[in-house]
Amino acid sequence: MKKINFFFALLLTFMTTQLWAESTTDYFTGYTVSSDKTSLGEVWFIHPGTENANYALFGSNKDYNYVSSAYGNDENYVTGYSGNYNKNVWLVLNKQVSGTVTFRSSNSASGAQTIYVTKFTKSGNTWSPVAGAAQSYSIASRASGKSNTFDAGTDATYIAFCIDASSSSNASKLKLLDVTYTEVAITEPVMDLDITDVKFGKVNEDASKTITVSNKGVGTLTATISSDNDMFEVSKSSVSVDAGESETFDITFKYDAEAYGGHSANITLTPNAGDAQVVKASAAIEDPTVWKEDFSGNADGWEVGNNWSITDNIAKAKYVYGSTGYLITPKLQVKTGEVLDFDYRGTEGNTTIKIEMSKDEGNWTQCGSISVNSMSEFETYTIKDLETGVYRFRFTNNDYELDNFRGFHLATLEHDMAITDSNIPTSGDTNDEYTATVTVQEKAGKDETVTARLYIDGAVVAEQEQTVAANETATIQISFTPTEPVSYKKAYIEVSYGDNSTVKTDETTISINTMLVIDEATANTFETYSGKVKLNYTVYDGWNTIALPFMVNDLSVFGTGAKVYALTGYNDGNLQLTSATSMASATPYVLYVETATTEPIVFNNVSIYSATAAESESRTAQGGATFQGTYKPIEAGSMNITWYGVTGEGKIMKAGSGASIKAMHAYFTLPEGDEAKTIAYDGIVAGDDGTATAINALINGNSQGELYDLSGRRVEGNVKAGIYVRNGKKIVIK
Repeated sequence: MKKINFFFALLLTFMTTQLWAESTTDYFTGYTVSSDKTSLGEVWFIHPGTENANYALFGSNKDYNYVSSAYGNDENYVTGYSGNYNKNVWLVLNKQVSGTVTFRSSNSASGAQTIYVTKFTKSGNTWSPVAGAAQSYSIASRASGKSNTFDAGTDATYIAFCIDASSSSNASKLKLLDVTYTEVAITEPVMDLDITDVKFGKVNEDASKTITVSNKGVGTLTATISSDNDMFEVSKSSVSVDAGESETFDITFKYDAEAYGGHSANITLTPNAGDAQVVKASAAIEDPTVWKEDFSGNADGWEVGNNWSITDNIAKAKYVYGSTGYLITPKLQVKTGEVLDFDYRGTEGNTTIKIEMSKDEGNWTQCGSISVNSMSEFETYTIKDLETGVYRFRFTNNDYELDNFRGFHLATLEHDMAITDSNIPTSGDTNDEYTATVTVQEKAGKDETVTARLYIDGAVVAEQEQTVAANETATIQISFTPTEPVSYKKAYIEVSYGDNSTVKTDETTISINTMLVIDEATANTFETYSGKVKLNYTVYDGWNTIALPFMVNDLSVFGTGAKVYALTGYNDGNLQLTSATSMASATPYVLYVETATTEPIVFNNVSIYSATAAESESRTAQGGATFQGTYKPIEAGSMNITWYGVTGEGKIMKAGSGASIKAMHAYFTLPEGDEAKTIAYDGIVAGDDGTATAINALINGNSQGELYDLSGRRVEGNVKAGIYVRNGKKIVIK
């Protein structure tokens, strides 16, 4: 039995029970802490699991205040960290032992802490914990110098400790003080390999790697060497190594320019004692036709936007306030199993390299991301596992650099189009016209006829064909008039070209609200309705008639200085109309405006009720006279010649045999036998001729364009040269 107290480890070099140290400082004369913090000498080393360096070695004059008083201020010990067991972090004794292993520990924490002990196996340079062999030991609070035992069994094995504190605050309070074990004597050769995994990477010529075979046991080690892949040759078929000595052999990958892709081999060494060991070897031969870009040339086919630049043969993304940039590769042909490598380097602080891919340059899908800090050297990232197709790749975000792209193949296409911009309205109303646009660029160097289709909720609602000149851009306008309301439905534009090729814009959402359209040129019927209304109604400067099936509270929709007058009285051919500040539903009015307009009039929050929706309801009666609205056009020859209209000067005039009237206007009728004489607005009589004269046309409910001589007589037929009056203004006819 060998009982080793860590305080005496410096003196007992024969027994060499050494502990791995976290610090690279040498606190033990003659000992060297490995630069990678994984071992102290050849006895104790760290098995890193998912984290490295999760143990600390204390002793001599280091942190002695934490040492249990029972062992003095110069006691050496090892502390652990929280979570070590879950992270599979072990302190391994690099000696084969058997029988009972005794270890002492102390715990100055207020609660119990845990130490695990298990068995390990070694294969070449690969160490692995034995499944199910771990035992846990609860070290009670305030325990000092507690002894525990672990049964390593009768066969030679390696053992390891996991010092697992319950929290970071208790990490320095749980201590492994010493270990006592029985070393198994070595009676036969023991083969040890310095390398068990050879990665040649991408090669374009033969490549070799030297493997060292050592004999860590006694006697002479002999081992045969074989490769299961002829592309990986071994320089020797066997080795013979005396105790304590070593011998080398080479593994050479034989380059074959036609054997594109990855290759691997198992190099098996079968010794005369112990188990066979395998060296895994791999290499890749790069297709010389793959696409490469090192930014030393013109970077043909790349798109560089905003905060990106290509300088010093490197693509660089730098943060610019208020700017979002992008770097987009040329179109690349991808086949299943192919990869694309590139080098990256962070330049300032923390950032994420966002990588997206697109087949149509309209819809981009994230295919990778890299979180980086400021880096002094480039590292390599691989895009892989893509389906066959033609892609472009886009890089966004800031503060990093890219270089040395290699992989896939540059796509050569007979037809090639790209979308550079688009605009789709995101809201609107039914029965109103809108325009969506898409800007495309021709990239194959020839004139191309394309068809742009606007999709809403998966259905084509409009399309437009256009020819795009070679290497030029063109903006295609797609006019559409929604007929059905939709709520937050997906909308996009797809551009088809060439041999069934398409590119597509990003999807957006669109909402279309219901809007009722009323047109003076068509027959209109109404039902109960609530919402928006568009009225196609020509407003002439001066006097008009109008009849609507809904209320209008804001008269300014008709234009500057708009006024309305309702029929309020009648007596012996004299009509009296009174101004109103708003329009009641189903009530005819005379409308006065200062400026004519042909633009549609839009009303919001309109309500139409079934009780007043019929045309027959749109009338006003006073003293036997009626003011009747019409919701449908009345063609020439269909009007009663006893009906009356209003001239542009506001005068009352009788309809002639050829008169017509458009929908949404109104006309007067008088008691049988009566003839209209005057019409007064708020008591003011329009005109001074005293009696109404027949008019041949009652167009739009406003007698426009009638010609009068200077005496006020209407002129019909052939008109002689002279001065006349039309719409209240003098005109000269030559």
